[in-house]
Amino acid sequence: MNAGSGDLRRVYAPAAYAGAMDHGPRIDALLQAAGLSAWPSGPATATTDAGTTARVVPLVGGDGRPVAVAKLAGPAVDDRRIDAEAHVLARLGPAHRLPTPRLLARHRRDLLLAWVDEAREPASPAAAAGPVLAALVRIHRVQPTGDDAAPLAGWGRGTAASDAAFERRTRRLERRVAGFLALLPAARREAWRSRLERLLPRHGQACRIVADLGGDRLIHGDLHPGNLRVDGQTAILIDWQQASIGHPLVDVVRWLAEHGPRDAAICRALARGHAEAVGVPVHEPAMAALLETTLAGLVSGFGGRTPGTLRPWERAVIDGTLDERGWLAAHVSG
Repeated sequence: MNAGSGDLRRVYAPAAYAGAMDHGPRIDALLQAAGLSAWPSGPATATTDAGTTARVVPLVGGDGRPVAVAKLAGPAVDDRRIDAEAHVLARLGPAHRLPTPRLLARHRRDLLLAWVDEAREPASPAAAAGPVLAALVRIHRVQPTGDDAAPLAGWGRGTAASDAAFERRTRRLERRVAGFLALLPAARREAWRSRLERLLPRHGQACRIVADLGGDRLIHGDLHPGNLRVDGQTAILIDWQQASIGHPLVDVVRWLAEHGPRDAAICRALARGHAEAVGVPVHEPAMAALLETTLAGLVSGFGGRTPGTLRPWERAVIDGTLDERGWLAAHVSG
């Protein structure tokens, strides 16, 4: 089903997953919940994407074109993540005309989403900056309250405020620094080693500042190119499992740190301009803390990976872009 379609009477489930583990029954249950029928497909089916938290299975119609996506949650995913994503896609997205996929059905821990026609993961994150920032303005103007806030209030980046949680984050970062350094070209390894040595003792304090930042806006919480689909000048944000109520800088600083202009002054001006556009105060200490937690998040994420599992944009970040990103590198070197 595309972004603006009418009724769809048949969906063809990929044959490769009809009998694999429990994928077939889970897809059938989703289709039944949406009032659709599953038919076996031929050998030429869309591929699946094994994300870190879910198996994403494209479903095709009778003409062979993708029409929907079954998102099958992994066993380790917290139910609150699924509740948050379903709430954004089923309620907040349609109510505020947000750039999100449409939820067709939910069955237990699985979601059936409408396929977004013509939208693709951006080949160049920098080229997607305009559409992304425009989409974030629409999202960050939403102030969920009452029933709209309940599924988001107990989850997200700003809620883990205990000393034990901070300690776990710090220990994990220490373990993964070595893995991150191993992915770097030798010429950059020592420079990043010294930066990370300065980052480690500041990380716990930065996490506390971010957790105390507060805010009352809808935030995505996991903004990176893999969670974007771009069609011309329109960016659609997918994977809302980390959605929560918080401060817009959480999303904006992460995007600008990883993919914004290399000039630190321009990045800060963009962040301040975004805050003004959505009507929230700029918090300078929080911007600095968010830069540190962004870098720590990148290091932790990359440090647990192997070169063969990295996407092209991730490889580019490690090989050079991150090292040249003036706002981030200069801050951590200071």
